[in-house]
Amino acid sequence: MHPLVLDGYNTLIIAAIVLLVGRYLVRNVKFLNDFNIPEPVVGGLVAAILLTIAHAAFGFVISIHGDLQTAMMLMFFPPLA
Repeated sequence: MHPLVLDGYNTLIIAAIVLLVGRYLVRNVKFLNDFNIPEPVVGGLVAAILLTIAHAAFGFVISIHGDLQTAMMLMFFPPLA
């Protein structure tokens, strides 16, 4: 199966959806809220699990826009100085 290649616009939309899912789960699951698990971590873990299942069951592969990786990493891991 050929990979689904997402451009920069679609990558940002998917990232926003993943963040919103993480926010919803952190607010509604007491364990995540009590231990202050970050919303991007929860959303990313859910997305990773779903994509792993889709790949194992159906051979589904997704490729995101790589040019946005540095910007996204800087937003997720802000410098402390």
